[in-house]
Amino acid sequence: MTEAQETKVREEYFLDEPMGVEVETDDDAVDLDRPWRPEEIRVTTSNFSVRNVLDMIDDGELELAPGFQRNKVWSLGTRSRLIESILLKIPLPAFYFAQDNDGTMKVVDGLQRLSTVHSFAREEGFTLHGLEYLSGEEGKRFVELPALWQRRFHQTQLIAHVIDPQTPSQVKYDIFKRINTGGTPLNTQEIRHALSGQRKPRFSPAVCRVGSVYRSSRRTLP
Repeated sequence: MTEAQETKVREEYFLDEPMGVEVETDDDAVDLDRPWRPEEIRVTTSNFSVRNVLDMIDDGELELAPGFQRNKVWSLGTRSRLIESILLKIPLPAFYFAQDNDGTMKVVDGLQRLSTVHSFAREEGFTLHGLEYLSGEEGKRFVELPALWQRRFHQTQLIAHVIDPQTPSQVKYDIFKRINTGGTPLNTQEIRHALSGQRKPRFSPAVCRVGSVYRSSRRTLP
C-alpha cells in the first residue's frame, strides 16, 4: 500500500452531501446514545447586526479562531465579493455559535466569513477587488467607503443559530458533524477538542509544524 493510500481520508456524508468530517473507525468511535430526545437539542436562533458581532469579537465575547477550525485563507476576490454581498443586503447563510457556561461563544460554522468581515471593517486588512456591481468602490478600504455604505454595512443583520451550553456534549458532537462545512474533513479528535471547553489550543500551529517535521525526519533516518 502506498503512502497516499494510507493517508486517504474517508469523509462522512449526510443526505448525499459531504459533512466535512472524517469517518470514524472502531479505534476512535465515540459511545453515543441515539436517537436524541428532542428536548436535549437546544438551539436558539438570534439576529445580530454586523456592528454587534464585530463588537462581540473585539470584546472577547465571540471567539473568532478556536483551535479546531482549520486555517484556510480565501482569495482577495472571494473576500471582496462577500463584503459586496453585505453592502448589497444579500442575505448570508446562517452562522452557528456554541455558547459556553460563562456566556462567551465559539464560532462553529462561518469562521471564514466572520474573519473576512472583521478583517475588512476593524483591521483594515484588505482593499476591495474584483467587485461585480459596486465598481465605484473598487480599491477602497472600509474607512474610505462613503458614510452611507458604512452604515449599511454595520446595520446588516446576520442570522445565528446558538447551541445552548446545557446541550449535552454528545448532542453537540452530532450537531457539529452535521453542520461543519470545512473544506478538509475534521477527524474525531479535533471535534472532541472543539467541544471540550478549552479556550485555546495547548500548542501554537508553529510548534505543531516543528513537531511534524521532526517526526517525518525520524521516519527517514536509517
